[in-house]
Amino acid sequence: MKIPKSWRHSYLVPFYKNKGDVSDCGNYRGIKLTSHTLKLWERILNNRLCQLVSISDNQCGFAPGRSTTDAIQAIRILMEKHRTNREDLHLVFIDLEKAFDRIPRKLVWEAMRAQQIPELYIHLVHDMYQNISTQVRSLAGLSEPFQVKVGVHQGSALSPFLLNLSLDYLTKDIQSPLPWCMLYADDIVLIDKCAIQLQATLDQWRQALENNGLHISRSKTEFLRCSFSEQYTPNISVSIDGQPLPCVNKFKYLGSVLTADINIDADVTHRINAAWLRWRTLSGILCDSRISIQLKGKIYKTAVRSAMLYGAECWAAKKIHEKKMHTNEMKMLRWSAGVTRLDKVRNEYIRVSFKVAPIVDKMVESRMRWYGHVMRREEEHPVRKALAIPEKKKGRGSPLATWWTTVSKDLERAQLEIQTTQDRKSWRIKTRRADPK
Repeated sequence: MKIPKSWRHSYLVPFYKNKGDVSDCGNYRGIKLTSHTLKLWERILNNRLCQLVSISDNQCGFAPGRSTTDAIQAIRILMEKHRTNREDLHLVFIDLEKAFDRIPRKLVWEAMRAQQIPELYIHLVHDMYQNISTQVRSLAGLSEPFQVKVGVHQGSALSPFLLNLSLDYLTKDIQSPLPWCMLYADDIVLIDKCAIQLQATLDQWRQALENNGLHISRSKTEFLRCSFSEQYTPNISVSIDGQPLPCVNKFKYLGSVLTADINIDADVTHRINAAWLRWRTLSGILCDSRISIQLKGKIYKTAVRSAMLYGAECWAAKKIHEKKMHTNEMKMLRWSAGVTRLDKVRNEYIRVSFKVAPIVDKMVESRMRWYGHVMRREEEHPVRKALAIPEKKKGRGSPLATWWTTVSKDLERAQLEIQTTQDRKSWRIKTRRADPK
């Protein structure tokens, strides 16, 4: 069986990554526009192949029941545990240069056969990449068609599965147990208490990846050191081929900002800025007096508030963070309503008009909903593995806030018990903070 000839041609559209020099081609991501019917065919293959293979639990990307929140939360809890135990933690965030474009197709077929996928499916996927051509589409027009003989389609419905399968095939023997090694597609995090051991692990990964056609970026792969112990050792570094990696105090991982001191200030600010960016993009609608307030409220909840709350379920939020979120939300709603403080209109009236619940209530709701999800998962789940790490006897001083202590206070205020999390439907009803009707 072979696919139609029209499915073998695609258009490559470059998208700026919103960072770096706009004249540098390396700061653009090429997305392939393929036939819609081909995408349907890919979906069918993807659904069938996912039932035939078993990928490592370390992989959270494009895997059933996994999301970015799993990876972010596991790392945050791991950092909190080591802060409580006063033990240092070292993290390397590996950046693979154009992984989808570089992955050798021969490696993909090997990975599929290693999983004992029937030859029929391997032949079907192999045929999708035979004699394919593409054209670059830009403001200057269309380029001449050219053959593409390496990599998988960027933007394809099947490509994430093929990349996950190939990476798992390459690294299954060197992956550390959860949560010391986390993958989200080609975003890789290696974690260790000891910098020397982390260096050895990184060398193994570099060899496994670069000996098979992939390349680790020396400039974008970064090292984050969390110094929680009382003994500070200077001049600790991790390198690739003798070139030290940039040592940073914070790193944006899957859209969430992780800092060396586990302070969420930077992430809260980042989410607020992301929400303002969405609000400004939609300000032509949100500030239009001809549009009803109810419709504005729906747009705000869908596009703006969701951006502000991304990753909030993982926060050990304090009052100062809640106040900051509340203040910025009210600014957005007041501007959308065309109301200033001089008009002396109460916040409650504005919220009821927009049918928007307080952002702080939605933060608690998302945290409680996520807590229930974690408690219902199996023991091998990344977050459960991180929570299972034992804590040593606490030292002097008041204990620092953690995600677990924050959730415990939420449970106490709501008068809920852990056992009730097992009933998903009942838990969602009990923890919901509904918007005004």
